[in-house]
Amino acid sequence: MKLLRKQQLVKILAGAGLVLLAAFITVFIRDALNLRAPENALPQMDVYHTEEDRLPAEHIRRDSYTWQFLFWPPVSGGGLDLEVWREIPPGWVNPSANLRLDFSFEPKDVRVYMAAGESAFVELSGNVFAPDAPGTYTYRVDASWGSQRVVTYFFRIRVPVWN
Repeated sequence: MKLLRKQQLVKILAGAGLVLLAAFITVFIRDALNLRAPENALPQMDVYHTEEDRLPAEHIRRDSYTWQFLFWPPVSGGGLDLEVWREIPPGWVNPSANLRLDFSFEPKDVRVYMAAGESAFVELSGNVFAPDAPGTYTYRVDASWGSQRVVTYFFRIRVPVWN
């Protein structure tokens, strides 16, 4: 009876060890593949301007990133054109619309900035809203998922004239 329990315990521990080994190998291979095209592994950001309506992807652009994969040194990319936001076509948003940022996985810290002039950005606090005045507005979002995991996004909106 004691021998049977010992054999069962050995089988359970061996099975748990094999599961952990398989998980380690899976993460190692995933990270190795992600290093070939790290942009594809980075979190995506959506901007909602109503409960269900989001800006189409062409109005949002990832600019730069530094990303630490589990088993590899950090990789960085983007940020070559300091004014990438000028090329983004603006999406139509109603005046005073609440702009909700939604990430493919939740960051630890998010800072949102609005363009103020040609090359300056001002940090916004609290909820982010579209301005009341008609015009085209640019936002920069710095999102962090911890040490060595930072991504910068830009998006542009156009507020129409309301009669």
